Amino acid sequence: MSKSKIVSAVVAVLCITGVAFAGETDLLIQKLLEKNVLDGGEAQQLIAETKDEVSKNLATAKAENVPTWAQKITWSGYTQFSFTDNPTLGGIEPFMVKRARIAMTAKLNDWATFKIQPDFSGIQINNAQTTGLVTSTTTGVTNAVKSTTNFLSAVPMVDVAFKEIWADLIADRDYATFRIGQYHQPFGFELPYSSSKKKLFDTPQYMTNVLAADYDYGIQLWGNLSGSAKQYLQYRLAVINGSTFGAETNPYKDYSVRLCSTVLPGLELSGSAYLRNLAGSYQNSEDLYAKYESDSFFSLIGNCPTFFTFEVAGGYDKNNLNQVLDSIVTLEVQPFGLLAPCLSGIAPVLRAEQWDPNQNDGGADVINYYTVGVNLYLDPAVRILVDYRMRDVKPELNIANVMVQLNY
Repeated sequence: MSKSKIVSAVVAVLCITGVAFAGETDLLIQKLLEKNVLDGGEAQQLIAETKDEVSKNLATAKAENVPTWAQKITWSGYTQFSFTDNPTLGGIEPFMVKRARIAMTAKLNDWATFKIQPDFSGIQINNAQTTGLVTSTTTGVTNAVKSTTNFLSAVPMVDVAFKEIWADLIADRDYATFRIGQYHQPFGFELPYSSSKKKLFDTPQYMTNVLAADYDYGIQLWGNLSGSAKQYLQYRLAVINGSTFGAETNPYKDYSVRLCSTVLPGLELSGSAYLRNLAGSYQNSEDLYAKYESDSFFSLIGNCPTFFTFEVAGGYDKNNLNQVLDSIVTLEVQPFGLLAPCLSGIAPVLRAEQWDPNQNDGGADVINYYTVGVNLYLDPAVRILVDYRMRDVKPELNIANVMVQLNY
């Protein structure tokens, strides 16, 4: 047998038998070198061809040496690097990692799926935590209370936050899937909309002033109509802790419902409600939104991807004290592709937001925010965002942002 045939045969054996570790592969090739079956050049060729073939098989989950459980796992994620000029930070203009998330989704069988998504961006945050004991004067119960002070330090502390950790159990593929764990609260549009797809750096005011956390732990029931009617109704019902991120601090549960319908291609309408309990009293918040997204809005003159949302969120704030109202309009278009295909990734974006933190004061503290920016979609894996948020009250607090996002 010629040496070229021997090389081909060895490559095939390595790939079929599933030599999983580089050390084992190197040891086998070294033995072949010692027995003069291969020379140095053929050994290097064998190593390169083996690694290339195994990599291709792993990428397509077709290699026989890949365990069955590993073939059921998919990986995704994104990282956002940012620079912010924010006057409220007292002259500090930080370069930072805004988000660094890696998601693992495992399809366990036809009716069970598991997902976990940690966020590693917290490793840059330096927190000094002190714990003290506080005794309630009314109940006599003593609890440990943590206080946190931010400070700058040469040594960062590792702080990994787990965002999504849930299991989906399908009772009926259309009508009923149960999700238990920590997940996005099903309220409004901007809240459950993936932060990897958000058009602007800053989020609307209601996301931090109406809900205590964007993620929470609980149980959710979601589904939709079946067949061709699926687009006309999707629903989510949730029972969650409600009081804080991933934990419970009172004996009450919060409730959320979100109904969504795609009445026309690209046009989505939705309404949601959130029932919060603090100190034994329930208060309600509501959200309505319309979203239009299309790759060919100006179909008469050519493709011009367009993204538009109108959202109104109102009700009680997260402390159940004041009635608030938040109105948001967001528009992103990509018109430059009509001039030249190479310019299609340039997307100007605009947002107007009116925030009223107390509807009972006659509008005395209403703030209008106006954001202008541009998204540069250089590639499906790379986005650059530049935006500037202005306000009509205290304009000295205007904020500028730059962000580089990598998807993987």
